[in-house]
Amino acid sequence: MAQPQIEEPAHLRMYSLSEAKHMFMHHGFLPVRFGYHQIIPTLSSPKGGIFDLRFANQLVEKVFSLNSFFERLWPINKFSTNIFVVGKKVEAFHG
Repeated sequence: MAQPQIEEPAHLRMYSLSEAKHMFMHHGFLPVRFGYHQIIPTLSSPKGGIFDLRFANQLVEKVFSLNSFFERLWPINKFSTNIFVVGKKVEAFHG
């Protein structure tokens, strides 16, 4: 089965958290902080979001505040839309 065509060139690759950490180490960075980010997508905004109802946007904002909890909750965090890795450049890393 062919992979779906991705229109946005910045999103041509998808990595697991372990792959991203390995890539950091391969390029001389020591991962110091990493994790999953944004389980619940941002569906609303102060300017209206995707809903035309103020109440719906307020509800989405309340649910969105649960992201930090879900980002730490296994296996829910595996469904995050983003991962992050913060690294520190090191001269010699043996990993």
